[in-house]
Amino acid sequence: MLPRRGASRGGRRGGRGAGRGQSEEQPAVPAVDPNAPVTQADLAAMEQCYQDMLQAALAPFLAAQQNQAAPIQAQTAIPSAPVEAQLVPVQLSAEAKHLRDFRKYNPKTFDGSMDNPTKAQMWLTSIETIFRYMKCPEDQKV
Repeated sequence: MLPRRGASRGGRRGGRGAGRGQSEEQPAVPAVDPNAPVTQADLAAMEQCYQDMLQAALAPFLAAQQNQAAPIQAQTAIPSAPVEAQLVPVQLSAEAKHLRDFRKYNPKTFDGSMDNPTKAQMWLTSIETIFRYMKCPEDQKV
């Protein structure tokens, strides 16, 4: 007589301890093909994301600056704040573009230790090379 299906050890149901270990859950983030071409929509979304992040990071500083400027404006009554507010987004956009371009080169980080001066010099040279490829203006290099 032939054994029944699944009656032997290691059958279809997994036997003792089935369901433990590896789960078959889908990842929270859908897989993206790294070789897929980048579309204009992707670039626009990335740029918007960078602008949002920069504005969120700079919001406390801008708020503090406006709070300091408010008493001075009340005394002098010069309407210079709206002009300055219009110039800031354009400047942030240019900075965001430079940051985006810089990060595309995947720069190495420097831990700040001076144990090996040659390693520090090599890191500095690699960063300067990235700036040269980007044609980065001198005032944007930090």
